[in-house]
Amino acid sequence: MKQARKHFQLSHDETRHSFISYHVALHRSVGDAALQAGNSEGIVKKHYLNLRPQEEGAVFFSIVADILARRAILSAYATQPASGALRAV
Repeated sequence: MKQARKHFQLSHDETRHSFISYHVALHRSVGDAALQAGNSEGIVKKHYLNLRPQEEGAVFFSIVADILARRAILSAYATQPASGALRAV
């Protein structure tokens, strides 16, 4: 995680915020995201949630590690979001 944050110049919270926002986008459940993140629904809504389209959530969770190439790639099952590239939220 530290290497990925350093490579993409992300702050320590950007990955957490992105995970929570895209988890809610994909699964449509703030409660489930709160359980995954170890927070209450209120904390998730107040501090972490940035609503994104469901398609972007699917793409976010299709990012996988390619160990041989030593980089992140989209899995073969991913679909591109209509609005373009993902961004940290």
